[in-house]
Amino acid sequence: MRLFYREEGSGYPLIILHGLYGASDNWLPIAHLLSPFFRVILPDLRNHGHSPHHPEHTYTALADDVAGLIDTLRLSVKPHLVGHSMGGKVAMLLALNDPALTARNIILDIAPKSYSLSEEHQRLFHFLHTANLHQFSSYETLRQHLALHFPSIREQQIILKNITRKQGHFHWRINAKALLHAKEDLLSWQETEKRYTKEILFIKGGDSPYIPDSEILKKNFPAALLSNIPETGHWLHTEQPEKLTEMILSYLNQA
Repeated sequence: MRLFYREEGSGYPLIILHGLYGASDNWLPIAHLLSPFFRVILPDLRNHGHSPHHPEHTYTALADDVAGLIDTLRLSVKPHLVGHSMGGKVAMLLALNDPALTARNIILDIAPKSYSLSEEHQRLFHFLHTANLHQFSSYETLRQHLALHFPSIREQQIILKNITRKQGHFHWRINAKALLHAKEDLLSWQETEKRYTKEILFIKGGDSPYIPDSEILKKNFPAALLSNIPETGHWLHTEQPEKLTEMILSYLNQA
C-alpha cells in the first residue's frame, strides 16, 4: 500500500509514526521543531488521514506498509524511526522483524504488551459503532452532541478531526469499520521470542500507565533505555512538545 506522507526540513531522514485516530498533521508542530536538524517524514498510516482504506488493519500489515514506504523513498542511509502508541507498536515490530531496516528507534509511551480497553477508548469505539453522522446538519450540532457524550475537549477533538463533510453530509475520514473490526488486534501484542539487541529508547509520560516499568521491555528489547517526561500523560507530543523534541534530539545526536 502506498502511504500518503508529508515532509519537513532536510538532512538525515527521520520517520515519525502517529497513533490510533491520529494522522501526520498531528505531528507537524514536532516536525517544525526537528526540521532544522532532520528531514522529517510524516506518513498517514493505513485507514487514517489521507492514506488508503483497507479492511485489514493488523500490526503486520501496518509494518509492511512502513517498510514499503522506506523502500519507496530510496534513502541513501537507514532512517531513524519514532513511533507513538499504535505507531510505536508498528516501530517495535519493524525493529524485531528487520533490525537492519532503521538506524535508531524511539518508542513513545507504549510497551510490547497487550492492553485492556480504557474508558476513553471504550467511548471512542462506541461512537464509531453507533454514530449516524448523517443526522448532524452542521458542525455546531455535531459539537453539541459530542460535548454531551465526551467529558474532555481532547476526546471531542479526536472525533472532529476524523470527520469530514462532503456534499452536505458528514463522513468518517478514518476507516471506522476496519478499526472497529481490528479493536482486539490493536490492543494486543503478539508474543514472540525475537529480540532486538541494539539500543532502543522508550519515552513515557510520567503520569501515563502505558509503560508500567522497564522490566516489561527487556524480553524483546534487552538493551532498552527508559526515560520519562514528568507530569505528562499519554499525549507527549501535545502536552510537552518542546521537552519531547529535546529528548529526541539528545538521543539521535548521539548516533
